[in-house]
Amino acid sequence: MKTVRILELDGGGMRGLCSAYFLQRFVTQWGVNPATLYKIFNLITGTSIGGIQSMAYTVGQTPTQLIDFFMNYGPQIFQTTEPGKTGRATEDWKGRVLFLGGFDLTIDIVVSLTITFLSYDWDVVDYTVKSIDLTTPPNFYDNTILLEQLQSILGEDLRLGNIKTNMLVTSFEQALTKQPQLFSNASLKSFVGRNFKAWQCAAATGAAPYYFPYITLDGAPAGNKYIDGGIYLNNTTSMALSMASVLYPDADRVCLLSVGTGSKGGGFSDTISLSAGNWQDYVPSEEEIRSFISSWISDFIRQKLQEEGIDDSLLPSLPLFVMIRQDKSDPPQPTPDISYSFSFDIPGSFGALSVTGTVTVKNSGALIDYLKSRIQYLLSILDFAGQSQEAVAKEAELMAYYGQLPARNRFFYYRFQPKFPPGLDVELDNTSPEFMENMKIYANKTYDEDQFKIGAFIQNLSFGM
Repeated sequence: MKTVRILELDGGGMRGLCSAYFLQRFVTQWGVNPATLYKIFNLITGTSIGGIQSMAYTVGQTPTQLIDFFMNYGPQIFQTTEPGKTGRATEDWKGRVLFLGGFDLTIDIVVSLTITFLSYDWDVVDYTVKSIDLTTPPNFYDNTILLEQLQSILGEDLRLGNIKTNMLVTSFEQALTKQPQLFSNASLKSFVGRNFKAWQCAAATGAAPYYFPYITLDGAPAGNKYIDGGIYLNNTTSMALSMASVLYPDADRVCLLSVGTGSKGGGFSDTISLSAGNWQDYVPSEEEIRSFISSWISDFIRQKLQEEGIDDSLLPSLPLFVMIRQDKSDPPQPTPDISYSFSFDIPGSFGALSVTGTVTVKNSGALIDYLKSRIQYLLSILDFAGQSQEAVAKEAELMAYYGQLPARNRFFYYRFQPKFPPGLDVELDNTSPEFMENMKIYANKTYDEDQFKIGAFIQNLSFGM
């Protein structure tokens, strides 16, 4: 009887460490040489970090070596692009990159200020509060270390067509075709990449939008930009079954080991509330612009009050965020600059101190245009993330081209998927020692809970070896 063995690995960033711990224990119980998984499995597939791991296994890497990769290089790979900072990107920096990534313009905030106290005015005219350099890298993290390690693991010149077992990893081409991409060494319809460099395909499947730069593949059409396949297919199980049915139409038994990275996900925020019908016309509101600059204005006014000798005891009464309101009586601005007027009072023992003035944001038109383009890109990525039906369509295309899925006499399946408790930080870029230890703990916990299922699956997996 012909048995087809399939290994599938999900995406999940640093949570891939959990799947590596699982496989380390799994191959030990199975009693096979961990460096020969590519000889044992007829097909190895994956997405994102699962794609990277799957490709590593096709060239003889072991789960233990991949654990070392996560432990040694994970903290180096996830080093923030924020100037002057190290380690994991903060939520504030991620927010800035999300909306201003790639922006290379400086905006000037100019304030005309009048302070009135006991009928006496101090005029502070046209002071530049700040020249704010909004130049921002387009990603949370640089991929230099990751690319170096992928070349070290897979070699600089290895092509997919030279990999010795059937493999499949997913990606998405976002510039030219805007379509899912299936990288494989199999010569099947809809599959590509036999002449692509293996390490570049591994980089492409792991190029999570905003986290890492897109990847340009040698040998692909000019202008190509490949990103993480997990935005449309994070689990390649059904695709792997379809592929196996084409490659092994006479198989009597199929054994599929599907390795997840946990059921509590990280990744992109789902708090964006723009409707699908109007995001193309989105322009930041006055309130959003006010929020963007109000804290800087507040700091400036505090500074100017101190320079004018105002008693420090009055300053705590100053609002932390100055409420800026647009003067509706002002004529329309002939320039792209945005102007607002503001006023507030500071109570005191001898009467109120009034502060009035105007804020002008230079180059604000360019800022708004860029914010709009970034939001459009973000929402297009979110649209891609909902297009898993495109992957299903690819499967149907395979079946239509090569014939219907043959009847299976026996199908055996085990799914490793740890369940993390609420509140546990398992974001895909966490590289803390506590996180690393938790990945080992929950891999072993899940393994112990599934011991009977795993033992039965290994028996079926070993049949005919």
